[in-house]
Amino acid sequence: MTLNKTKTITFLNLAAQSPSLELGLAVSNEIQEKNNSSHTFYVCKSALKSCSVNIKNNKSVCHLCVTKALRGVKLYKKKNPNTEYKFITKKDLEKFSANKIDKDDLKQVELGVKSTIASQFRIREVDNLEKKWSKYYRKMLDSSINLFHYFNYELNSLKPIATIVFNGRLSCARPVKLAAEKTNNDFFLFDASNNGKYPVLAKNRMFHSIEFVRDYSLKIYLKNIHSARNAAKNFMNSKLTNKSVDDAVFTSHQIKKYIDPKITIGGKKIISIFTSSDDEYRYIGSDWGQHVILDQVQEILKLNSSELKNQYTIVVKMHPNQKYIHKSDASEYKKLSNEMIVLFPEDKTDTYELINISEYIISFCSLIAVEANFMRKKVIQIGPSIFMKLPVANYVKNSDECIKKIKDNDTKIMPLRASIIYFNYLSNSNCELKSYEYVNDGVFLFNQNKIKTNFFVRTISTFNKLLFNIEKGNFDFLSNFGLYLNNFIKGENKVK
Repeated sequence: MTLNKTKTITFLNLAAQSPSLELGLAVSNEIQEKNNSSHTFYVCKSALKSCSVNIKNNKSVCHLCVTKALRGVKLYKKKNPNTEYKFITKKDLEKFSANKIDKDDLKQVELGVKSTIASQFRIREVDNLEKKWSKYYRKMLDSSINLFHYFNYELNSLKPIATIVFNGRLSCARPVKLAAEKTNNDFFLFDASNNGKYPVLAKNRMFHSIEFVRDYSLKIYLKNIHSARNAAKNFMNSKLTNKSVDDAVFTSHQIKKYIDPKITIGGKKIISIFTSSDDEYRYIGSDWGQHVILDQVQEILKLNSSELKNQYTIVVKMHPNQKYIHKSDASEYKKLSNEMIVLFPEDKTDTYELINISEYIISFCSLIAVEANFMRKKVIQIGPSIFMKLPVANYVKNSDECIKKIKDNDTKIMPLRASIIYFNYLSNSNCELKSYEYVNDGVFLFNQNKIKTNFFVRTISTFNKLLFNIEKGNFDFLSNFGLYLNNFIKGENKVK
């Protein structure tokens, strides 16, 4: 295959959101300038029947996405005149509706759809999706398959130096990433941690990959080795004091040093189990190797039915973000509370004080494992996590192995440096983007310009977004109404 050494392309998926748009423009700028190439932006013009940012294919949200994308492209062309854009329409995708898709390729596309649906509806299994939403799963899958065929054709024809797309995990990105792989084209995936402060860029692999996290966390650590320990201390101090680390503060509702009395009433040593909302990592696929994603509730039940409970008080601390999980999953934790102590997401118990008084910390793919290790506690992680290539915990495959380790006293406090390395990964960019700027929480610039649509476009789309959340049963916007109103008026994306 002969590469087109004069062409780079970007699919501006999730253009309605910031900083995905600003980052997409900045990454494109870096790669285009490096290769002295022409550039084409692909913009979805209501082509997808359902997508990660617009499940119901609402016209106002589509209009917002297209309008914002075109404003971004117009701004980009001032810096890079050798640029064009191309709309992807429904007709473009319908041309490929009769195309067959390989069984393995279909599995990859399905992962993106399942991952998107799981994140939107906070469910572990797509089978738990309510009937009224099932049709959107089918629409999204159909669109994603056609999007794969579309880009497979485009990349075969253009043979560009690079294909750029946001995230790579979602339904509107995974088909593009797959098409690049199938046509042997280089691809770049980008995102940002801490609400846009720290850009992340990966070439020819997912940054959700455990190998990627290991490689780049070590690279960043070595680059900042003299300041790494202080950076990690600052990160952890922010957590301990409920201060924002440029991302959502999940523990702000908790009472400092407070422990629910029922935890200590028996006078036993404490094992604290920290769960996580697994919808974001359940459908990563081969990037997490062959590791099995376990049912957390079932594993906890095994722990609680073991002889460990004769010696320890076993406490389950749900992640505050789990208050949004699907009712089918919430009911499982409710049943679990009849068997043992379960601290629900709204509980006032101080997470870090609970870690302090616990003999063992058991984690399921939660950052708590890294934090508890930094606090010099014995940490056991059941199942995989994105940081499992770093020795922050005693890793086990299942609860049976966990029980044996505790019974045999076969655990140790893991190296402090492992936590320092991962905290630095979360607190630094792995790439330099000259034209991207994080101003403050919710405000992002491309080439020193803020990109936002007019008030009318935002008004109509925001109204429909609110209706969608109400339909899902998510009324979070009521408790954070002031924040969302300010975002709406100013066209920003601040988080709580």
